[in-house]
Amino acid sequence: RQMCIRDRSDVFPTSTYVAPIQPDGDSGEAIYCTKKVQLENPATAIKVLHSAVRFSGGQIELMYKILRSDDASDFDEIGWRFFNTNGGPDTPVNESTTIDDFIEYEYTQNDLEEFISFAIKIRMQGINSSEPPRLKDLRAIALAT
Repeated sequence: RQMCIRDRSDVFPTSTYVAPIQPDGDSGEAIYCTKKVQLENPATAIKVLHSAVRFSGGQIELMYKILRSDDASDFDEIGWRFFNTNGGPDTPVNESTTIDDFIEYEYTQNDLEEFISFAIKIRMQGINSSEPPRLKDLRAIALAT
């Protein structure tokens, strides 16, 4: 079967680079964003846990955004922030050795301004398209510390 490209705009890159911290869009290829979580009581910290298979050359970055208790901004217009300044887990995690070797990752962001809503963004990257990072058991917890 032959594939035909109609014009050059169908060839990557077709648009301008969008930084991961921007409120809308991301130039990464594998992105997952949670819905906005509305809290009953304000919180000051976020902890996220998940299990993942990540082979050599793979990378998983986590980001968050919060709506402060005293802020009337549109949540969709708030930019994203990296956990641990680079999106990495709290402690280094070994690479997986098999396709079913799910290893737990933990991310914590303490001492935040008091917030009433939050969302999580996961960016997955890799150098081998046949071995992308795989995630399961995502848990996000807002804490009042």
